[in-house]
Amino acid sequence: MVESQFSILFGNDPQSYRQTLAAVVRAVRQELEVAVVTPEELDQCILRHGRLGLVICSRLTDAIKSTGADWILLYPDGDGRVEINCGGKHESYSVFDLDDLLTAIDAVGARFTGMTPGANDQSTAIMSL
Repeated sequence: MVESQFSILFGNDPQSYRQTLAAVVRAVRQELEVAVVTPEELDQCILRHGRLGLVICSRLTDAIKSTGADWILLYPDGDGRVEINCGGKHESYSVFDLDDLLTAIDAVGARFTGMTPGANDQSTAIMSL
C-alpha cells in the first residue's frame, strides 16, 4: 500500500456494515489508509493516534469532537440520517448511499491534502502518491 497522509477510521455499527464499508473503500481508494475498530475502541484509538483525516462512526463522542477531525455520523441511534462535518461545515442527509460516502471521503481528503478529486491520473482518488 502506498503511504498516505490521509487516514480513515471506521468505528461505526453494526460490525458487518463497518467491515463492508472499510473493505469497499480499501478496494476503490487504495492509496488511503483505512483502519477499523469497534465503537468501544474508537475513543482510545483517536486519542492514541491524534490527528486523523476522517472518522466514520455511529455515535459522536467528545474524543472525536476534541481532535478537530472531520467525521461522518452514520445512522445515529438507528435513525435514518447521516451527518457530515467537513472543515466545520455540517450537513445532514436522509438518503445516503455508497457513492455519497465515496464523494464525502473525496471531499474531506481534498480539504486535508489540498488536492482536488481526479488529481491523480491513475484514478479519481484525491491523494498524492
